[in-house]
Amino acid sequence: MVLSSKEVAFKILQAAERAGRSVHRDNIIGRPYQQGTILANDGGPFSDQEMELAYEAFDYLVRCKQLRRSRTDISDPDNWVEITDAGKDALRRGVLDELDAALSSLDPRFLKLRDGMWSALQSDSPHRSSQAAHSGRELIDQILKEHGQGETKRAQIRSIMRARGNSSSNDVEVVEATINLVMALRNKLLAEAHTRNPNTERDLTDLVRQTECALSRLLLVGDYLPQLYSDMISMDGLTRG
Repeated sequence: MVLSSKEVAFKILQAAERAGRSVHRDNIIGRPYQQGTILANDGGPFSDQEMELAYEAFDYLVRCKQLRRSRTDISDPDNWVEITDAGKDALRRGVLDELDAALSSLDPRFLKLRDGMWSALQSDSPHRSSQAAHSGRELIDQILKEHGQGETKRAQIRSIMRARGNSSSNDVEVVEATINLVMALRNKLLAEAHTRNPNTERDLTDLVRQTECALSRLLLVGDYLPQLYSDMISMDGLTRG
C-alpha cells in the first residue's frame, strides 16, 4: 500500500530525530542506488510515487521549520538538516499543522478522518475517489453535528465560528462565505461519493483541498489559512497526508 504524504513526512522527522545530529537528505530518503535510513528501519523499497512524496515532504518540513538546514557541508549545504523543536513537537503530538491540532482537540476521530481522505485518494484502490469523498463528507457532518448548535447547518457553522472567536462584525462576510463554501463542498462530496462516473483524481484532490481550507476558516481563529495542505497538498498530494 502506498504511504500517504503525512506518513512520509513523519518518517522523515523520525529519521532525523533518531540521527541526533545533522543528517543529509539522501541518507534519510535514499537514492535509486542507495538505501536511506527510512527503508533501513521500515523496509522497502519506496515506490516512485512515495519517493517523489518524500522529496516534496522534505522541502515542506524545511519551509515550515520542522527541519533546519545545518549547512555543515559547503559542497551541499541545503540538504544537510537537523530536526527542530517544532519538528519534535509535531512528532510528540502526532500533528503536522494547526488544522491537525484543531481537529485533534475536538476529537481524535476527526484527525483520522482527515488523514483518511488523503490515504484513500493516494491509494491504488479502484474506489479511492468514493472513499475519499465519504471521509470528507463525514468529517464535515460530524464536526457540525457534535460541535455546532442549531437546527440548520448554517446555524451550526455560525455557532462553531462564534465559539472559536470568529464572529466579530468585521468577519460577517467571511462567515457567510465560509458557510456557503462548506455547504457547497459538503453537497459536492455527497454527490461524488455516490456517482458511478467519478471526477478525475485532480478534481477530487482540488475538492478535498478546498474542504480543508473551509474547515480551517471554520475552526481556526483569525486570518490563518493552513499552509500545510496548500503546501503539502500542492506537493501533489502530498498527492500528504
